[in-house]
Amino acid sequence: MRSIWKRNISHTVQPVVAAFCLAALFGCGSSTDDPDTISRSKLSPPLKLLSVTGSGQIELRWSAQNFESELRGYDVFMVADTTLSAIAANTNALPSYPRLSYTESTLADASIPRCEDNNEFFKLFGILAPSEEDCDDSLFGSDEEDESTNSLQGPSFGLTPTGVTLLQDDELDSVVDAKLSCFDPDSPTTELGSALVSLPKGTGEYNDGQGIQRCLIKQDRNGNALQNGTTYVFLVVAVLGDDADEISWSSNLIEDTPAPVLLSETLTIESDKYITLALPADISTGSATVGAAADCPANNLCKLNGTNSTTAAATLAIARDSNSNSYPQRLFLSSSASSGVAILYRGPITFDPLNAAAIATRVPGDSAVASSGSVYTSNGLTIPFYDNSVFDIAYTVGTSTYYGKLIIDNISYVSDKDSAASFSATIVMQPKAGSLHYLYGH
Repeated sequence: MRSIWKRNISHTVQPVVAAFCLAALFGCGSSTDDPDTISRSKLSPPLKLLSVTGSGQIELRWSAQNFESELRGYDVFMVADTTLSAIAANTNALPSYPRLSYTESTLADASIPRCEDNNEFFKLFGILAPSEEDCDDSLFGSDEEDESTNSLQGPSFGLTPTGVTLLQDDELDSVVDAKLSCFDPDSPTTELGSALVSLPKGTGEYNDGQGIQRCLIKQDRNGNALQNGTTYVFLVVAVLGDDADEISWSSNLIEDTPAPVLLSETLTIESDKYITLALPADISTGSATVGAAADCPANNLCKLNGTNSTTAAATLAIARDSNSNSYPQRLFLSSSASSGVAILYRGPITFDPLNAAAIATRVPGDSAVASSGSVYTSNGLTIPFYDNSVFDIAYTVGTSTYYGKLIIDNISYVSDKDSAASFSATIVMQPKAGSLHYLYGH
C-alpha cells in the first residue's frame, strides 16, 4: 500500500507529507532498509542463477544484463537447512504473486518480487520487516503512471487510509540485515561485500553488471561458516541507487550442499599393480585412505571384463591393465559386490568456459544420478578408463546413501607406457543425489 499512498499524496497533500516525514511518523519513499521493488523493464533481475559446489563454500554464478547507470550491485539471500521441495511444501510461506501456486519445479524457474503478498516467502530468507508495496501490475512495468487505477479511497489531507502502516518496527530484520556477503572466487579470503550490498558493482570482469557475475558464499549473515552436508537455498536481486533503495525481482531459486573433499592426491601405480581407496564411515569428518600398491590378484580385477572379488568394505580399486596383449595405458576402476560402493562412468572431463585459461575443468553430468542397480555397477565388474575421466559414486552406509564424484586427471608415465603411471585423483561426496555441482580445480 505504501507505494500507492506515496504516488497519490505527492500530488495532493505534499506539505502534510513533508510534516509527517520530518516527524518520522511513517516511511516516506523507499530506503536502504526497505527498498522498493521496481519492474523488470526498469531493472533486469539476475538470470540463470547456478552454483558450483565446494567444501564449506558455494560459488554462485548468474547472467546479468544490467546496463543501468545507477546499478549499485547485487544482494544475495539464503535459507539454510532446507530444500526447494520443502519450501514448495510449506504452503503458508509460498509467494502468491505473480502466480497463485508454486511447485518445486516452478520455484526453480521463478522470478519473484518482494511486495506485500509475498512477505511470508521473503521471511524465509531472513527479511522479517514486511513490505507494504502493492503486488500489482505496476511491478510488470504497466500502469505505473496511471494514477486513476491507484486512487486512494477515503479521507485525504494527511489522514491515514486503511491498510497503510505509519510506523515501521526497527527491530525487525531488514533487507540490509538479511543479505549475505560475497567473497572473491579467485581469492577466497578477499571479502567483496559492503555495508549496502552483497556484491558491489565494480570494474572487474565478474562484477560489472554485464555477463557472468560470480559470488563465493562462505558464511551466513552472522558470520557462521557454511557446513558440509547442509543444504542451502539461494536467490539474488539487483540493487539500484546510491542508497541501495530499489531492488529488482529475484533470480530463480537454486539449492546446493557443500561437499567435503575426501581425497585429493597424486597416485602412482606400477605396471601390473593395483591400489585401493577406502571411504570413511563418516563423510563429514573422515577422508579416503589410499592403500599400498599390490600385485594384481588372481581374481582378474586388472583386466577387461574382470571381477573384483575382494571382501573389503567401502573400498574402490584402481588397477593397471595386466592382461596379455593388454594396453598398459588403460586403467580399471572397480568395487566388490560386498563393499557397499557402486560406481557409474560419466565420461571425460570437459573444460569450464569461465576458466579455460586456467585449464580448470567442469565435471560432466555434475548432478549425481540417484542410486539404481540398473544404472550403477555394484557387482565387482571392472570399468576401463583413461585419463581425464569422471565417475559417480553411490556409497551406502547403514540406511543412508551418499553421492559423490571420483575425478581422474592427466595420466603421466615415468618413461614409456609400461612404466609407473601417475595421476591426480579427487573424491568429493554429498549426502544426497541431484545437486553436486562440482567444479574441478576450484
